[in-house]
Amino acid sequence: MDQIRYSRDAGFGTVNENLFVFDGVVLEIFGLTSSPAGAPLSQRFHRDLMTITIDDPDRKGKRKVAINAGALGACKFEIAEQDRPVIDFLERVRATLPAA
Repeated sequence: MDQIRYSRDAGFGTVNENLFVFDGVVLEIFGLTSSPAGAPLSQRFHRDLMTITIDDPDRKGKRKVAINAGALGACKFEIAEQDRPVIDFLERVRATLPAA
């Protein structure tokens, strides 16, 4: 079981807290997430259906992250370089995904 906590400023004095948990098969994201259907409180992604895209840093050092499972769900967020442990966690999860 691998997990990491991630806090980010959502603006207007609000901080979003997420807990990412990966058991080797399912990635669960607990907390408010961003998705095309709105903002669910948590999401689950199965390794065999999931893709993770991490963009290169923009000029402000932020990376766009997209976790997709086709029509079954998606989660998108930005992450700053100071949150390198979260990027490393997502890279570890991505390393377990089946080759496309």
